[in-house]
Amino acid sequence: VFHVTDEDGAAIGTNNGRYTSDRNGLITITGLQPGQIVIVTEEKAPNGYIKDPTPKTIKIKAGKEAPELIFWNERAGTLVIRKLDKITKKPLSNVQFELTYADGRYVDADNGHLSSKGLFQTDQNGEIRVQVTGTVVAKEVRSIPGYSIDPATQIQTVTVNPNDTQYLVFYNAPAGNFELIKVVAGDKTKRIPDVTFEIRRAGDDALVDTITTDSEGRATLQLEAGNYYAVEKECPKEFKLDPSRHTFTVRDGE
Repeated sequence: VFHVTDEDGAAIGTNNGRYTSDRNGLITITGLQPGQIVIVTEEKAPNGYIKDPTPKTIKIKAGKEAPELIFWNERAGTLVIRKLDKITKKPLSNVQFELTYADGRYVDADNGHLSSKGLFQTDQNGEIRVQVTGTVVAKEVRSIPGYSIDPATQIQTVTVNPNDTQYLVFYNAPAGNFELIKVVAGDKTKRIPDVTFEIRRAGDDALVDTITTDSEGRATLQLEAGNYYAVEKECPKEFKLDPSRHTFTVRDGE
């Protein structure tokens, strides 16, 4: 699909200046006037190809053989971005990425899950699949609630060749550098939600925060480096409260 305009940006022809090539790859435009400037921009390439990003301009001359403009399409490769929980390796959906070429141009969003200035977001399988050829810079720009962006993998660069498939894997760490998991005694595979804990500093017993496990029996918290302990304060009525202290140490960068 091509968009054809004059030098002032006015559409040429019907259908708001848009034309689709025939089975021979041709578009013929008639009724043009000598001296007229025609600007042609490719808007969409067929599946498996990358559109030619450069608009082409031609000036119509009287008494000359009908001029031609030729556009070239490279065969596409495929870039697959995978977004995973750093700990459990489960896929994460709705994480947003910005994809650009090495020269700063945005990657076309026709095949993405979000269509605005190179922005894409992972699907229910934690993936983005884009037909593209060239060197691509992928940057994670927005995570999802409960997770933080891993700076070690936030920006990655890859070269995708025609008919090639390349994979990039990004990880998100659960938010907070302390994670508590509540399980049933004797069976660590069974987790308990809605259990409330106090987090206190070791030494002076000062209360730092109160946290409650989520539907997966997990609770996370951002803590400064130091020594702490967790003590259970409330649990579902079908369980017996565990009053014991669980001590732990938080270290910077861990």
